[in-house]
Amino acid sequence: MISSLPVVKMPLAVKIMLALVAILLLANILSPLRLNTDAIRYFNIMLYLKGMLPPTDYAGSDFLPHGYPLLLKYLDKAGLLNSKAMIAINILAGVTVGYLICRLLPAKNRLIVTALLLLSYINIKHLILPIPDELFAGSLLLATWCWAKALKDKWIYCLPAFLITAAAIYLRTAGIVIPCGIVLFLIYTNWPAIKKNKYLLTALIGVVLTAIALFLYRLKGLEQRNDYFRYLNLEGIVHGPNNLSARVLLHLQEMGELLLNIPCSKLNTFVPHPLAFLIMPLIIATGLFMFALTVYIIIRTELYRHLILWVYLCYMTIIIIWPFYDTRFLIPIIPLFIYCLYTAFERCRPLWALKLLATVYVLMGLFALSYSTAISINQSVFLKLYGFDKEMTASYRQHFEDKRSGTVVVYDINKQRVLYILNAYDK
Repeated sequence: MISSLPVVKMPLAVKIMLALVAILLLANILSPLRLNTDAIRYFNIMLYLKGMLPPTDYAGSDFLPHGYPLLLKYLDKAGLLNSKAMIAINILAGVTVGYLICRLLPAKNRLIVTALLLLSYINIKHLILPIPDELFAGSLLLATWCWAKALKDKWIYCLPAFLITAAAIYLRTAGIVIPCGIVLFLIYTNWPAIKKNKYLLTALIGVVLTAIALFLYRLKGLEQRNDYFRYLNLEGIVHGPNNLSARVLLHLQEMGELLLNIPCSKLNTFVPHPLAFLIMPLIIATGLFMFALTVYIIIRTELYRHLILWVYLCYMTIIIIWPFYDTRFLIPIIPLFIYCLYTAFERCRPLWALKLLATVYVLMGLFALSYSTAISINQSVFLKLYGFDKEMTASYRQHFEDKRSGTVVVYDINKQRVLYILNAYDK
């Protein structure tokens, strides 16, 4: 059920927060083209698809889906491929995510939920990068919204639902959670009828067991042919250093960082060295609290009656078994955590504890957004604070010097790939 609740009046402090978020976000559109490892990979694939790289280039065998590189290619063809356009697209996607989560689930104030989403340091970091995660989060929610409409006998939504689902999968393979979530939702909504029909129940159990057996039988082959399955290392879930408990701890750390709104690496700089050993247990405990609070709100408010919850359940399953730490993969599911935190703030007691959490979250988010804005509007600050290695910083310094001097330099696409990308698309 998609609910529409009345908008509540906002205190002055909240209005100021919303204004700051809007101003600082828009200022980040001025950022130079920010590249990281994945962004470079996507540009490499785009250049490969344009026929600008030799057939032997490593971009030809990169396992990343081609949906985002194709978007870059068409933007380039239209003369719109530049840092400002890509950041604007990501910000628009982030705002759309906030709007859609409040359409799929009941929320009193969509502006506040959207602002809290945009204040997540994880979103702030990735909104400015030319990577597809924000677009994927938006397409996942938009596809789910269309399917929710279609399942209410509004068949006109079926075609856009199919197309947007295909686009989501083409952006990131994890988009497969959309059809999986629909299947689980249909089983849930029809469970009373299924359990009364022994033939239907037997058939359902048979299909599930057959699918599991077939998957396990083909697992070795899948790992040999597909990098995702190889990285999952499903055999390692039972034994080895990356067993299930180790993976769960990694993702509890991610959830703790999400709630505190600061990465562990930055938190280390604020804590005295003698107390540094407490940081990781504190973050994991915070993550466990975030998870427990989310489960509580889901049960208390019966969110399982909504299709989006089942899509998120499938996505969360992928997150849990993923053997690596990477907060970027939380981006599609951050809306659920923020929604539950916002709902808890309205419903739960003691309110002072949640007010403290909310204050910490907002202040850290505004700090992260201000930090990002400083990098975006000042080249000196950019060179000092951005770049994941000395070679990358040197490339940016050379690029900025070329722009200041007005020198037209043609860089070798094979030997100076980063400088070529910056020269062509940082506009």
